[in-house]
Amino acid sequence: MKDIQSDKAVNYIINQIKKLEKNVDEYKYEINSIELKLKSICNKMNEVLNSGDKTQDLFTSTKCDKYIEKEYKNLCNKKESLENLKKKKISDLDEVINKINEMREVINNSLDEDSENVYNNKSESELNESDAEILWILEEDRQRISRDIHDTVVQNLTALIHKEEFINQIVDKDVNRAKIEINNAKLLIKDSVKDLRNIIYQLRPMELDDLGFNEALLNLIDKLDDSYKNIMIHTTIDCSDDISQIASISSLRIINELSSNSYKYADCSNIYINISTDEQYIYIDYRDDGCGFDYNSIGKVKNNNSGYGIRMLNERIVLLKGSIEYDRDRAEFKIKIPIY
Repeated sequence: MKDIQSDKAVNYIINQIKKLEKNVDEYKYEINSIELKLKSICNKMNEVLNSGDKTQDLFTSTKCDKYIEKEYKNLCNKKESLENLKKKKISDLDEVINKINEMREVINNSLDEDSENVYNNKSESELNESDAEILWILEEDRQRISRDIHDTVVQNLTALIHKEEFINQIVDKDVNRAKIEINNAKLLIKDSVKDLRNIIYQLRPMELDDLGFNEALLNLIDKLDDSYKNIMIHTTIDCSDDISQIASISSLRIINELSSNSYKYADCSNIYINISTDEQYIYIDYRDDGCGFDYNSIGKVKNNNSGYGIRMLNERIVLLKGSIEYDRDRAEFKIKIPIY
């Protein structure tokens, strides 16, 4: 009974962490918006000063001088107000992050005391354990998608709004500068479209339906090779296309997550991926030449959020009735997933 109550307490804390993490994303978005506004105001301030310098002969009257001075002072006041607001938002963000870290410490201490992983415990005695794990993975995927859209498309579109405002202000004064800014805006739009396509691809690669698992796999490798410029990706592929959709999609996401983890944390120069199939299983051998990590720490909630992706990967494999092994000396994963 005590274990059940402890699990409920841990799950409650996990839910609270997820809510606070949404607040973190909101604060980061607000801070980013403030920074863009500050940048826009600084540009306006420079325009006012430059306008005064370039057309000094037109502002000889005291009235015009006072107008420029008043406009500049208003911009300074707005800048100061936004800077104060930014400091407050950063302070609030730090407070939320501290709360999250405290909760994570409570969870990790609880896991150490019980000597079991709350996320990986598949005992049949726990009611609806599999359903809970599936819901957890879905929720983490939603948060990942939300973060991806916020960190790419939303920021680009926010910058685009401010750029459009800036173009409207300068188009009559400096046509050439306005043309340059319009071209920059086009680049932002193209980047946003590219980012959206990548997010859609991660949700469901179109090649799976049209061309099969092998083509989808080759396309993923090409995308990874294009994204990770400083890392050489070496692949060996010997796969059948006669694989279930869920096994195909899961395999692609596993490879994507492992490579993303190597890129972000391993400090590696080479990634080696061997994928093969037989009549029953997909075999994925993955390793890099980086620093490796403590595989036994999976399930621990870390300050840099680095544990989430690998833990989700582990959960997916278990739910698929597959297996995963990690060779710490070689920094190598050996994964086996049923093809049906």
